[in-house]
Amino acid sequence: MLPTGALSISEVSPRVARAWALAAGLAALLWTIIVVSGWTDGFDRALMIRAEALRSAQPWLVRPAWLVTRAGDGEARVVFALLVGLALWRAGKGGRALWLWLSVGSGLLLVPLLKMLIDRPRPDLVVHLDKVSNASYPSGHMAGATILGMSLLLVLPRGPVRLALLIYMLLVGLSRVLMGVHWPSDVMGGFLVGACWALALYGLLGTIERWTTTRVSRASR
Repeated sequence: MLPTGALSISEVSPRVARAWALAAGLAALLWTIIVVSGWTDGFDRALMIRAEALRSAQPWLVRPAWLVTRAGDGEARVVFALLVGLALWRAGKGGRALWLWLSVGSGLLLVPLLKMLIDRPRPDLVVHLDKVSNASYPSGHMAGATILGMSLLLVLPRGPVRLALLIYMLLVGLSRVLMGVHWPSDVMGGFLVGACWALALYGLLGTIERWTTTRVSRASR
């Protein structure tokens, strides 16, 4: 069970969260336009070549990168969200558990739709060290890790977990470039999309908590 002190909700108000969500959404839209227009091609190719040189010079990095990228898989994110959600539920925070599951679950539907709409090809400069089956932009691993990480930062904002979540998001993004399956701009796009989605859904937390409290009150009568 999670300690009560760790369940204190972030001091970020829904109004502030909506403002940040709007800013992240506009940044994601602008970045997408820049990427689709080809303005990041030189930047992307230069960094991909550097990533290839790094993994050739330091082959031991490939295995840790593969493990990190597995931690960013949709299945891993769902399992982690389920476990944290169950802990929240047992601690009497059912509304936050439902909100966390909604955030992570809806992200699994959002990113494939964006990939289909933008349909950017995967990197063609280096050998792929991971299996891929859909388009490149935005990075689904990065978007999903950001949605999970930011959602947990809002629900579990105190203690060393904050730093661990930030490191998790950063490493997942870096691993996708090192594995050769995403352009760096895909990772940035995934971060912006994930941040926008998590912050936008934060506004629903109060409503879900009130609904959950009402349901529990009625069931206890």
